[in-house]
This record gives sequence, C-alpha cells and structure tokens, in this order.
Amino acid sequence: MVSIAIVGCGGIGSRHLQGAAKAQDVSRIQCVEIDDEKIALSKERLKEISHDKQINFLKKIADLEGNIDICIIATPSTMRKKVLFDVLEQTKVKYFILEKVVFQEEEDFKLAIEAFRSRDIKCWVNCHARAEKRYRYIKNNIAKDKELKIDALYPPSFNLASSMIHCLDLFCFFRDNYCIEIDLSGLGKELYNSKHLNCLEFKGTIIVRNELGDRMTIKQGDVSAQTYIIKNGDSSYFSSEDTDSFTVETPNSKDVFNSKFLWQNSLTNLYIHDIINNDECVLPTLEESFEIHKTMFKNIRKHFNIKVVSIT
Repeated sequence: MVSIAIVGCGGIGSRHLQGAAKAQDVSRIQCVEIDDEKIALSKERLKEISHDKQINFLKKIADLEGNIDICIIATPSTMRKKVLFDVLEQTKVKYFILEKVVFQEEEDFKLAIEAFRSRDIKCWVNCHARAEKRYRYIKNNIAKDKELKIDALYPPSFNLASSMIHCLDLFCFFRDNYCIEIDLSGLGKELYNSKHLNCLEFKGTIIVRNELGDRMTIKQGDVSAQTYIIKNGDSSYFSSEDTDSFTVETPNSKDVFNSKFLWQNSLTNLYIHDIINNDECVLPTLEESFEIHKTMFKNIRKHFNIKVVSIT
C-alpha cells in the first residue's frame, strides 16, 4: 500500500492531489491544510476526476498516520523549512518532492540537504518542464558540439519572478550543466507586488549563459503562453505550452510532432510511478536545484540591493 502525504493544498497543492489520486500505485492520500477554503478547493477539484483513493484531510502534521512513501510539500516558500522539519521530526518519509522556489535562504538548503543525507532520503524539486516529453526529445537531439541559443518568451500576464527558476532549470537540463551566469541588467530596478502575499515581482529581460558558450534570453513576447525558440546548429525547435505539438526545422525539412503538454494534475502521478517503481524521478534533485537557486538568489540580491529574495 503506497501512502502519499501532501502538505499545503492551495492552487498547486490541489493539482498535486488530483495527480496523486490518478496514480495506480497509490492507495492512501493524507492532506495537511489549515485553510478551510483551500480544503474546499481541493475537494471540488477531486470531483473533476475519477478515483478510488482513500483521502483524508488533516489540520496538523502531527495527525499524519503511519509511514509515508512520498511527501509533497506545496506550502509557500516562507514556511517550507519549518514544515519540512516538522514532517521529518513527526513521521517517517522515504521520498520528498518540494515545490519551488524551495526556500528563500541558502542556509535552509544546506540544512535540508544534510537532513536528507543523514536519513538516506531522496528529494526532488518540482521544476516540471524537464518532465515534458517534448523537452526530453529536444534534449536528446541537441548536438553536443553545436552552440545552443534559446529565446524564452513569456506573455504579459506571466509571473516572471516565481517562474524564472523553471526557465533556468530547463536551460541547465538541456546540457546537464549547472554552472551558469545570469545578467539581470535588462530588468531595470523597479520591483512590483506579486500576486503572492509579501513576495516580489519584476519584469524585463534576463540573459543566461553557461560555461559552454550557450545562451538563453528570457523576455516578454507577443505570445499567449510560455514559448521556447531553440536553435542548435542547423536545427531549430519551436514549442508553445498552449499547443499539443512542437516543431522541428532543419535546412531540408519541417516536422511537427504531437506532444501533449501535461499540466500538474497529469504529471504528479508520473512522478509517483517512477519513484515507487524505479527509485528515481525526472525532476532535478534538491542538490542540483540548489546550484540554480543559489546563482539566482545572488544575482537578484545584488541587482535589487535586497537581503532576502521573497519569491514563492
């Protein structure tokens, strides 16, 4: 009997719940959430799918019963360290999936990594783009000896601050290289209020480079969803996340591949299956993601002259 715990059942947490409820390997799901409105949201979203899972809603981590196979922590980043260590102290968990931005302080990453190592626990971070089949296809077909240039276009409604980590992770994923430089001069110095309470938001252009000479430009475009234009030697790839296909162009051909873009409620079940059956997951490990977070935090702090990077 595979047991799942989800701590934090708001927007993304309720989508994780839908995905977990679809997972064939799972028999019991325990959800920890103190906000009645978020519990109601989760229950409404459960009505959108068919499932036969035993699902219990709890108000306290201490109420979690039995050993947990996979714990998904989808709380705001401001409280994630406390929640994580409460779970570690009050129950036994084999695997963790943490939402991003994981923490807001680098020291919190170090404490979490050490806690997981000492307990022999594997942990991944939900930078989900690398779980999409289209991006795995592109990664497998990128020529290693050819320069990689990427335009990552985002729509006007895009939350750049909280989604920046997804773009950075995909860039690192394509090359399996986490040594990056980030140029934030195209953001200007103005900060905005995020839709997330007490969190910052910004707009503009971000340029990312790695030690191999590859480059990604993250900028607003005339698009309705996150869009990637990827050039590698004589090949070009075009992917818009509101379409169920992507295009590959070479000097002699233009091919369109069917590849349904999966949202969180159709990804979490895949994570669970791979972790339970293969002891692995396509997501970045906490250690890998820390390298990206660390570089991102350092550049944001320096550019905006702030001490804490309040992003969730």
